[in-house]
Amino acid sequence: MSQEIIGLPEFGKKTDLPKVGLSEKVDMDFVLQEHDAHRAGKHFDLRLSDGDTAFSWAVKKGLPTPGNMHLAIRQSDHSPDYMGYTGTIASGYGKGEVSTKRGIEKVFINKSDKDKIKFTFSSKQDPEEYVLFNPSKFAEKDDWLISNVTPTRNMVKYDDVPDAKPVYKNKSADRVEEVYSDDSIFTNKIDGAHIITKFSAGDIPKLFSYRKSQKSGRLINHTYKVPGNEVINVPKELDGTIARGEVYGEYKGKSIPASKLGGILNSSIDNALKKLEDNKVDMKIMLFDLIKYKGKDVRNEKYEDRLKMLEEVNKKLPDIYHLPDIAKDKRSQKRLFEKIKSGKHNKTKEGVMVWGKDQRDDRPTKIKIRPDYDVHIREFFEGNGRLAGKGVGGFSYSLTPNGEILGRVGTGFSDKLRKEMRDNPDKFIGRVARVNALDQFPRGVLRAPAFKDFHLEKGKMEKESKINLKAFFRGFANELIKQSSMSYTKEPKELGFFEDIMGRISRVGDSSNRKNDSLWNPLNWTPAHGIDAYTSTISNPAASGGVGAALGGLASVLYDPDKIGWHNLIGALAGGAGGAALSQFYGKPKYSKHFK
Repeated sequence: MSQEIIGLPEFGKKTDLPKVGLSEKVDMDFVLQEHDAHRAGKHFDLRLSDGDTAFSWAVKKGLPTPGNMHLAIRQSDHSPDYMGYTGTIASGYGKGEVSTKRGIEKVFINKSDKDKIKFTFSSKQDPEEYVLFNPSKFAEKDDWLISNVTPTRNMVKYDDVPDAKPVYKNKSADRVEEVYSDDSIFTNKIDGAHIITKFSAGDIPKLFSYRKSQKSGRLINHTYKVPGNEVINVPKELDGTIARGEVYGEYKGKSIPASKLGGILNSSIDNALKKLEDNKVDMKIMLFDLIKYKGKDVRNEKYEDRLKMLEEVNKKLPDIYHLPDIAKDKRSQKRLFEKIKSGKHNKTKEGVMVWGKDQRDDRPTKIKIRPDYDVHIREFFEGNGRLAGKGVGGFSYSLTPNGEILGRVGTGFSDKLRKEMRDNPDKFIGRVARVNALDQFPRGVLRAPAFKDFHLEKGKMEKESKINLKAFFRGFANELIKQSSMSYTKEPKELGFFEDIMGRISRVGDSSNRKNDSLWNPLNWTPAHGIDAYTSTISNPAASGGVGAALGGLASVLYDPDKIGWHNLIGALAGGAGGAALSQFYGKPKYSKHFK
């Protein structure tokens, strides 16, 4: 078998690596082959191919772990088709068994020249970064080193990257008037993902989530998922600066939904870039606070001063970086909030962050605008921590009574309600709850849902509420008729005009309602108590008779067993008010003896 067949076209030829600058976008193919060679012994061969040449190194120990490096000895160039070779080399150079240990995979070339190449694996969700370089101090020119520079918090360079997001204070949107102040600063909140940006001179800005990867346990790195970020050369003026911000996607000038953004950020570099291109989405970063400025921790500086520093940082960055809208007086704060609330702000529907100008921490007040959604309660899950054995943790929900369970709601409950749900689950299962949420994903899943209250006219309670309303009107009419009946036992000529009319209407209702006194019981309230309290507030006793007759009669007349609703109650109360007014005019005070 000839040397050319096994991928070695010219023994001893070692081509200089191509020159690739930060502003260029170059991919190569990577493979790591395991080679059990008769002469050199067992080792690994690392190859990078640009399509013309497979640059090769022998790495005795394989790829190093993050923060470590291994010796890599430069080998003769191989042909690109040898990248996928497995089998036996029967004789000659490299005699032995060859198998593929890892690859073939795409890598993104960050930077390259004849003595150094930096590359990133772009086909994995958790990207790995390596540098191959030829130290000038080495006596042997073919002795290189491969270093794993994948960012981790164990490295000194990244040990100051925060591992948590500040716990913000919260205030509901209906209380925003309380925080309008000339001593405050409002900034718009973006519907994006919290991002930490680390600036190191001569490198590109590194973009990290504060969370760690569930797969690798390393920093979640979004650096290469924001096109344009990978070609920025951080100036020395920004060295050691760390900023907080939001990374988001923009389509035709408007921010994309969080569900689409998540699909991009949770993809590999290759897939993320393809999604951005296919959907014509531009990625942006809004910086809103500083952790370090030129290496100095500034978290205890006044926010107004941090904002000035941030403005200086932003001046040295391209347009993919920007600052939020900033409002420093009451008038502009109200204008910004109303613009977001009305849906006229292109970049956000979420709300605002409120900072004190003299605030010396990283915990602003968050005011979110959260729409309501109706969900069906399907089952409860147990509470943990202080709630263990005392109350539910929350409930799972669906959008229809028997539909697919889409998620859980675990916040917004009082301890008392949590306990009641645990003690009497059947009372709540099947009911419709109203929840606030930031957004609704295409499948129907709610983003960050929080319990608000229960619907009384939907779900399991719809039928029960109808029964109670029927009982209410029937019982209310009965008791009112009883209370007002004394007025119409007299002859009509002895009654006030309106009392007489209301008495006649009440008698119409009386025949149909007297048989249904028991229907009042579900409300667990004695109607007479309410009537006594109500009539005692009216100075003219004849008016009391009119009110009783009006409410009793109208409740009976308006009552519809099939369409009972709040309009019936409103109608009855309106009739009662009219009865009170007219009875005040026509009533006879001498009948006060009937109302004791």
